[in-house]
Amino acid sequence: MSIEEFCQEIENMLPIKRKDDFKDMDYRDIVHHSFRHLKFIINNIEVPNQWSGIMFTKSKIIIDTYCEIIESIINSYYMGLISYSYQKFSRLIFEENRLAPPLYKYLYYVIPVNPYTKEYPFFYRIRTSGNCRDFTYKDMFHIPLNKRGIIKTQRFSIIGYPCLYLGRSIYGCWEEMHRPSLDSFVVSQYNQIKGNLRLWDLRIPTVNDNILKDESIFCNMICKLPLIISCMVESKYETTQIYKPEYIIPQLLMELIISYTQNGIYDIDSDLQKERDCVYGIYYTSVHKNNIFFKNTYSLFDNVAIPVVETNETIDYCPVLSKLFEISDPTSEEIERIKNLDTGAPANTNRLYYDLSVFGMLERRLKHAPSNKIIPQYKEKVDSIP
Repeated sequence: MSIEEFCQEIENMLPIKRKDDFKDMDYRDIVHHSFRHLKFIINNIEVPNQWSGIMFTKSKIIIDTYCEIIESIINSYYMGLISYSYQKFSRLIFEENRLAPPLYKYLYYVIPVNPYTKEYPFFYRIRTSGNCRDFTYKDMFHIPLNKRGIIKTQRFSIIGYPCLYLGRSIYGCWEEMHRPSLDSFVVSQYNQIKGNLRLWDLRIPTVNDNILKDESIFCNMICKLPLIISCMVESKYETTQIYKPEYIIPQLLMELIISYTQNGIYDIDSDLQKERDCVYGIYYTSVHKNNIFFKNTYSLFDNVAIPVVETNETIDYCPVLSKLFEISDPTSEEIERIKNLDTGAPANTNRLYYDLSVFGMLERRLKHAPSNKIIPQYKEKVDSIP
């Protein structure tokens, strides 16, 4: 199997859908079978002649180790040993063992600035509601800290803890929201205003020249695949159950990030933090990835999940996250159709079909829309009656 064929196999494998043999299978068994398949195809890779093969051989040992540890963590969680599972997961991420380095070494990613436009890539957030036409840009930020009681569990977030979910495309957001009707949601664009947005990168890897030519880059990519796989199993009960075992590893990962924010290691205006501590959230590929409407455009499904840092309920929004982005006023397909200002087809033929869609039209409109800063409002703390 060539490197290109391996990358294509991984792309086809992920996300792991609940169909065929996996339709009614237990999450633990799905992870076990997927790990076994991963190790099988890795062992069938033909090492390119220009590679030494030494790093690749070491990587196979590392992957075996990570797979074994992740499976044991999931089994412990199933047994109700939540604290033990978290401690073991923390060691997997941050501590070196006899056979493998700490996993965080393979995860770091900084959102890059476009060298030509000097802009960061845009993100989007949509909301659905009966009164969404009345939403302001503030309503498009994370759920206020004083309304934590309404927060439900999601793949990378925990009940009651605000987390900001953003998508790299409006279409990806629409799929994440289970395809609401076009007249039932509004969307805002997020403009990154703070550099060095550090994330742990769990996106599905794609073929590129660096991966094909450089043994170290390829090995760094495959070493994080056990973690990516365990986070990308489609939930058997997407909307109907509170407990979803497919969320075990993603939520442990997010809890690990939150635990470091609560220890006070974040100072958004400082660049002096330790490397392993400087993480705001997770960059991941949606389990709703598909090519139904747009072919070979999987980057449309890249999402970001960023937990709040400041949890003081005397303020409405997290001051740290509010320094990261400016937000456009929300708009909708209906509003933009009424404006009827579209001027024609874009020139970029690689994304022509997407750009001509409703989602592409909305992104073009938002690109030139004014943006707003979130200014957290502090509230007076009411003393309890003695």
